[in-house]
Amino acid sequence: MTISDDYFADTRETVGKAAIRLHALGISIEQAAHQIGYATSSDLRKWLARRGLECPWPPSRAFPHRGRPQIKITDKVLDDYCALRLGGAMASEACSILGHSERSIYSALKNRRPGVRLPRVASRRTTNKQTRHRVQG
Repeated sequence: MTISDDYFADTRETVGKAAIRLHALGISIEQAAHQIGYATSSDLRKWLARRGLECPWPPSRAFPHRGRPQIKITDKVLDDYCALRLGGAMASEACSILGHSERSIYSALKNRRPGVRLPRVASRRTTNKQTRHRVQG
């Protein structure tokens, strides 16, 4: 017998209804999972998902799968980025000043302001190899 069958046999209540009831009482998903008989809250979430039931608790933030939580890039950030770039700053410098990655700002610009054209700023660093090549060429 499964945990859900055992729980139903003992209480005459399905795991889905129990989850909704426990959530309404303000009990955390971890405590609810242990009361129902699951070892972890993840097991309870999986059981609900397999049955097509929506989990009443918000998504787990304990183990984010995609690194740090994303900070929304506002219109002010895009305005500041454009001003910095038009002022002569390189993309990497502008992004580090604003505290966002180049990729996130670039994708936000392309999605929200497709017509914006910024100057292409060449790298200010030249390696010895490039300098020697220019002298010989």
